[in-house]
This record gives sequence, C-alpha cells and structure tokens, in this order.
Amino acid sequence: MSLDDVVLVATTYFPNENSQSDKVRSDLSLRTAKLAQQKGIELYVVDGGSYNSFVDELMSIGDKIHYIKQDESSPGMGPGKRQAIRTGFDSQKKFIVVFDLEKPSVVDEIEKMVEPLQNNSADIVVPNRGDLAKTYPVTQAFEETIGNKFWRALTGADLDVWSGIRTMKREHAHYFYEYDPKGYGDAWNTLFIPLLDAVRNKLVISSVDIDYNHATEQSSHENLNLLFDIKRKTQFYHITLGLLARCLSYHGAEKNIEHLQNRFVSAFNEFYRDYHEVINNLQKIYDILTMKGKKELFFPGFEIASELFSGISYNAYLYNLELLTRGIELIEQISKLEAIDAGRKRELGELFISMTGLPRAYKMEKIFA
Repeated sequence: MSLDDVVLVATTYFPNENSQSDKVRSDLSLRTAKLAQQKGIELYVVDGGSYNSFVDELMSIGDKIHYIKQDESSPGMGPGKRQAIRTGFDSQKKFIVVFDLEKPSVVDEIEKMVEPLQNNSADIVVPNRGDLAKTYPVTQAFEETIGNKFWRALTGADLDVWSGIRTMKREHAHYFYEYDPKGYGDAWNTLFIPLLDAVRNKLVISSVDIDYNHATEQSSHENLNLLFDIKRKTQFYHITLGLLARCLSYHGAEKNIEHLQNRFVSAFNEFYRDYHEVINNLQKIYDILTMKGKKELFFPGFEIASELFSGISYNAYLYNLELLTRGIELIEQISKLEAIDAGRKRELGELFISMTGLPRAYKMEKIFA
C-alpha cells in the first residue's frame, strides 16, 4: 500500500529537559519521527514550547518531518491538537492520522489503520490496541479499559477510543478542527466529542486490530506513580462528563448542562489547588488513607502499608466523590431520555457507581500482592 496519501499529525510539549517524564517522552517522540522519516510518511508536529535540544533534533531528522510552533494566542492541549489536525487537512493528503508522538509502535501499523478508509469501508478508524494490561501502567490500563466500556454503553460501539488515535478521511477532519470546546472541555475531549458527533451523524466508525506495545521505559516511569495516577483519574472524569453533557445537548437540555458545568469547574479548581500540594509536600498519610480501621485505597497506585506519599488531603478524595456525584446527576438526566435504551442506561449507571469500588477491584486482582 502506498503511503503517499497519508499524513501523520501530533502535538508535543516537553518544556523541561531536566524532567524525567519530559525526557522519556521526548526521546520516544524522536524515535517515532525517525521511523516516520524512514517509511517516507509526512509528519507534522505542532509544538507548544519544548526544550531547545529536542526541537533542534526533531527539525534535523529529515524532509518528511515538519516542525510547527503552536499558535501562542491559543495555548493548551486542545488548541494544539486542533491546529495539528487543521494542518493535516491543509496538507491536501487524503488520510489523516492523529496520534501521540511518543507511541513509536503506531508507525508500523499505519497501513492497517488506513486500509478501511482507502477501500471506502469506513470514514474514521479507531485502532484496537488489544490487552492494555500487558504493556501499560496498572492505573492507566484500568482507567482506559473502564473508559472504553463507558463509550460502548453510551454509543453501542465497541471501540478503543481511549487510545487517542484517530485515522480519518480528509473530508471528515472538520469534525475535529472545528470543535468548539465551550462547556465540554478543551483538553482530551478535542478527540472525543467530535467522534461522538460523527457517530450521531451516522459516519462509519471502524475498528482494526493493531500490534501495539506501550514503550517499556514509559510504562516503567509512570507505573504506580502518584502524579500519573491522578492524571489518569482526572482524564477519565473530564472525558466522560464531557461526553454525557454533549449527549444532553443533543436533546436541548442546555440549562442542565450549564448548571452541571459550573459545579464541575468549581470542583476541578479545588482539586488543582490540592494537586499542587500533592506534588510539593511530602508527608505520611497512612491515617488519612485508612478508613474505619480498614486499609482501603482511596486512589489506585498506592500501597498503604509501606509508602510515603506527597500530601493528599481529604479534599482530593472528596474531589472524586464530587465528580462521581456530578456523573450520577448526568445519568439521572439521561435516564429520562427515550433516545437511549434501558440496557445502556443501566450500564452507564453501573459504570459510574463502580468507580467507588475501584480500590476493591485492585485488591481483588492482587495487584499489590
């Protein structure tokens, strides 16, 4: 299969060369870019302000790799992704692949993802990564598996949407680069809300199995890491609540959305104040994380008996309960809509309520044995 009609687009933001996380991800991104150059695939990278040596090396890889500085008037993850997708559209290539640049194994799977578009059996392709538990960090594998189940409950489509990979025909890219984030989230939801709109408009969304392996060095760095555990949980609630709110908007329930969004933003801001405390203050929290004398984990990725953690206050835990409450409110709103069948309503409710049982699920699987 010729890849002349394919363009890859991605965003990067690695501001701190001395950060282990930024170094791991930037090294993987350079590896991905080199693979794209070797395969002769055009790659456009919209960068939000990475450290100089990364940018210099990226720009020196070859003629297929195009560095673009993110528009300074529109900073952030969501605007960066929309700029990247618009750049892919402007390239005039027939097929656009949106992915995270730190995923080098995706490059070898491009042909599989593009084939359904090329033979006109699909409008958008979302690849299936297989068993996430094999190569992903524990928390990420769990949250993304639950997230994909949530998508199936909401839409009836069994897709690995949490992969973050979207392969599309050029004529459908507008769903993504024209996405208006107001009220639904301007980070991860840039890749989720437009896909939901495409489903609603009856575009053909297909899945193809790919041979994906999460990079060992990235998994090793992020596994059982407090910072990334919180990030994954935040990501889950951010995306699912945005998707539920969008469903309400299809039925003209704007007042309900505005009310819930205001409460969500308040909870989110409170969490981030607490989040900085998590990162900056080290203290013993065994007693805080022990509930009624039982060793219950408030967050996945903690092994209570033997670890010291950065300062988690009760507010961080209450943040999760706050979001859970918002989710249940949204489900109650959706349960009144005839457009979603009873089976899906029930599954949605069970998924959100099961979030409170997340620690027990980890213990049952003896992850910390």
